[in-house]
Amino acid sequence: VGTAGMARDAGVLVDRPPQTGGRGRTRPELPSLLPGRVPALATLRRVLGPRGRRGPGWLLLAHVDPAAHIREHRLPPGATAAGSAAVIDRFWTDPVPTDRPPWQMLLVTGADAGRTTLAVKLHHCLGDGRSVIGTVVRLLDPVPGAGLGGAADPEPETHRAPGRTRARPARPR
Repeated sequence: VGTAGMARDAGVLVDRPPQTGGRGRTRPELPSLLPGRVPALATLRRVLGPRGRRGPGWLLLAHVDPAAHIREHRLPPGATAAGSAAVIDRFWTDPVPTDRPPWQMLLVTGADAGRTTLAVKLHHCLGDGRSVIGTVVRLLDPVPGAGLGGAADPEPETHRAPGRTRARPARPR
């Protein structure tokens, strides 16, 4: 259970190099990606609410405004990695809002060489660290199924241990 002094959230950091031309990513670019993807991710559409006699529980919203979940922090010129880390540390300690689906994104811009860092956190009841990573990958894939690197995932290799039958690793869905 989270307390006033400690949030119980799961999160992930995505550190991205600059785009073509050395320009860093900006907050307005994220909402253009998200509206087509958030509806497919039930995790990002859940909100705690009343369910009649059964008491409170998770309700699935038909529409979520992704822009309401994204903040941007522009670092001052000459900011160091420590400055970026301090901003992200503050983000981790703030609890997610409970008046909408409990997830947030913080885009930290202005780092050296146009790098940007995206911090994403979800309330711990929505998932653990692995599920947050899977959600972020599905949300931000440049090409669905391509992973955050932008290139299509290679076909999984077939492995055979001595004396064992052939096994294929499970593909993430």
